[in-house]
Amino acid sequence: MQAAGGRVLIDGPVGGDVLAASGQVELGPTARIAGTLRYRSGDTLRQDPAAQVLGGAVQMADRPDVQHGRPMHHREGPGWHGGPSWPWTRGLVLLAAVLLAATGI
Repeated sequence: MQAAGGRVLIDGPVGGDVLAASGQVELGPTARIAGTLRYRSGDTLRQDPAAQVLGGAVQMADRPDVQHGRPMHHREGPGWHGGPSWPWTRGLVLLAAVLLAATGI
């Protein structure tokens, strides 16, 4: 589940992870989160003692361009999600050349 707003109140069951960005994140007494709660907020998490978060709660950096302590453009993995982009560029140029040659333009 993803939620954003001035105030995010979770007071019911969530079957997986939660990502919340808000000025204030609050867990009510009937909140039951089966996964991890990751939240970005300038305020501390307000959690009712009866609320349950099985995967724990993690406060992320308050800056939108940083996630998990690293700039977002430095995520692992090839292609559009970071990593070396020159193989993609080379592949696209090669594909364009093949298409131009095939059409006779």
